[in-house]
Amino acid sequence: MTATALGLYLGSAREAGRLGRYGMVALMALLAVVTVGGQAFATSVPSRTALVADWLIFPTVVAALVFWLDRKRVAA
Repeated sequence: MTATALGLYLGSAREAGRLGRYGMVALMALLAVVTVGGQAFATSVPSRTALVADWLIFPTVVAALVFWLDRKRVAA
C-alpha cells in the first residue's frame, strides 16, 4: 500500500531539484527499515511511558519531514 501511494504521489507532482526527486523515496525506505528492524530486534516490551512518548513524538517528526519534502515538489 505504501508503494502504491508513493507511486501515485510521485506521479502527481514533479520534482523541483534533487531533494524533491529522491527525498520522499528515501524517507519511505528509511521508515520501512526502521519499522521492520524495530519489530525484528525488539527484546522486550517497551514501558508505557516510552510508548506514549513515541506515539506523540514520532508522528509529529514524520509529518514535519513529509511537509518539508513536499515543499520541494511542484504540482503537475
